[in-house]
Amino acid sequence: MKEKLLNKENSSMSELNYSPPPKYYVPRRFIFVVLAFLSLLLCYSYRVILSVAILPLCLEHGWGDTTKGLVLSSFFWGYIVTQLPAGYLCNKFGGKLVLGLGVSLAGVITVFTPLTAKYLPLFVTLRILTGFVEGVAYPSVHWLVSRWIPENERSTSVTFIWSGAYVGTVVSMLASQPIIDLYGTASVFYFFGVLGVVWGILWALLMASSPREHRSIHPSEVEKIIFSTNSPKTVSIQEDRAGEDDAMLVKETFRQQPVTVLLSSIHVWAAIVGHFCNNWGFYVLLTWLPTYLHSELNYDMGKTGFVAVLPFIAMVIVSTVGGRIADLAISSVKVQVKESETGTLSGIAHVTRKTIVRKFFGCVGMSIPAVFLVLINYTKNPTLAVAYIVCAVGGSGLSLSGYAVNHLDLGPKHASIFMGM
Repeated sequence: MKEKLLNKENSSMSELNYSPPPKYYVPRRFIFVVLAFLSLLLCYSYRVILSVAILPLCLEHGWGDTTKGLVLSSFFWGYIVTQLPAGYLCNKFGGKLVLGLGVSLAGVITVFTPLTAKYLPLFVTLRILTGFVEGVAYPSVHWLVSRWIPENERSTSVTFIWSGAYVGTVVSMLASQPIIDLYGTASVFYFFGVLGVVWGILWALLMASSPREHRSIHPSEVEKIIFSTNSPKTVSIQEDRAGEDDAMLVKETFRQQPVTVLLSSIHVWAAIVGHFCNNWGFYVLLTWLPTYLHSELNYDMGKTGFVAVLPFIAMVIVSTVGGRIADLAISSVKVQVKESETGTLSGIAHVTRKTIVRKFFGCVGMSIPAVFLVLINYTKNPTLAVAYIVCAVGGSGLSLSGYAVNHLDLGPKHASIFMGM
C-alpha cells in the first residue's frame, strides 16, 4: 500500500509543469535556516554579555559576590518558565510570531537593562524578563524546522542552526570586552540589543510560519518541502514491547495529549538525557574554562581570551559537518511499514538506518568528550591540555545529529513541545 501511495505522489509531482525558478532565486528555506541561526546567535549573546559586563558593573555599583550570583542566575528563572508553553503558543499563533517576538523583545529589554543598574530589583526583573521571552527560542525553532525543512536536510539544518548558539558565545566573548573598553559598560547591551531589533525586522519581512504562507516562495520549493514533510513515513522505533507502546508516536496517529504520550516513551527519555548530558558539559566548560586555563595551567591571560573560544569554534565546524554526513547516511533509508487489516498504516516501524545513525552520532558524540576530559587530568602541559579540551568540545558537536534532531523523528508535529520538555 505504501509503495503504491508513494508512486502515486511521485507521479503526480512529476506531472506538475512549474516554470523553473529565476536564475538567482534563493530557496526560502535557506533564508529561514540563516535567520534561525542568527536568532540563536543573538539569544546566546544576550546571555554572555552580562558574564563579561558583570565585573565592571560590580565595581561601579558596589555589588558583592551574593549580588553577583543573584544577577547572573536571574536570567534562568524566567528562561525555564516558557520552555513548555512555547510549543502550545506556536501551535496557536504560529512559529514566526512566537520566535520573532521572543528574540526581538529580548533585544529591546537588553537595551534598557543597563539603565536600571542603579536599581537592583528592577535590573534583576529585566534579566528575568529577558530569560522569559527568550525561553521560546528553541521550541519555536523546532516547530518551524518541522514545517520548513525536508527530512533529508534536517540533520544539516538543525546542527547549523544550533551552531548559532556557539558562534554567539564566541562572538560575544571576543567582542564584549573591547566594546566595553571603548564605549563603556552599557554600550555592549545597546549594541547586541539593537542587533536583535534589526533581526526582528528582517524576520518579519522575509519569513512565514510555513511555506504555503510565504509570499515569494517558488511553487516547486513548496512542493519539495510539503511532499517530504507529509510523506507517509514513520519514525524509527524498535519492534519490541517498548516499541509497540511507542507506536503512538508515529505521526499518522500522533494526535492528542502530546506531553502524556511523549513522557511515556523510553525513546523520548533517551533524547532528554542526551540533551541534559550535552548541556551539562557545555555550560561547565563555558563557565570554567578560562579559570581552569589560568589557575591550573598558569596560561598567559593575554592568550586565554582567544584560546577559550577555540573549543567552541571546533564545535561549530564538527556539528555542521557531522549533520551533513548524518543526512547523507540516512538519505536512502526505506522504512518498512506493516499494513493493518483495514488497509491503513499500523504505526509500527522496523529499526531503520535513521535509528542507527542517530544512535551512532549520539554515542560517539558523548564518548569523545568523556575520553578527552579524562586525559586532561594526566597532563600539565598547557598546549596539550588545550588540545584535549578542543577535541572534547569539538567532538561533542557530533551528538547534535543524535539527540537534537531526534525530536523531529519521534514527533515532528509536536517537536516544539518535545524541545520545551
